[in-house]
Amino acid sequence: MRVSVLRIALLALLIAVALQAKVDHVEVSWSGTVLNGKAFGSAGAYEALRGTIHFVVDPDDHANDQIVDI
Repeated sequence: MRVSVLRIALLALLIAVALQAKVDHVEVSWSGTVLNGKAFGSAGAYEALRGTIHFVVDPDDHANDQIVDI
């Protein structure tokens, strides 16, 4: 499970860079196997995750001027 959480966190970080935001923390509320743990080549089995990624933005950064109510 730890590898999957790291992959999700990395994806969130990449999204945050594009949006001028920072990942504050990740909450995983549920995890389960995909296709009963079937392996997909060298990647191995996949895991489904459900949760919330919390972002923070700097309201004084001009890149965030289009975001309202912060």
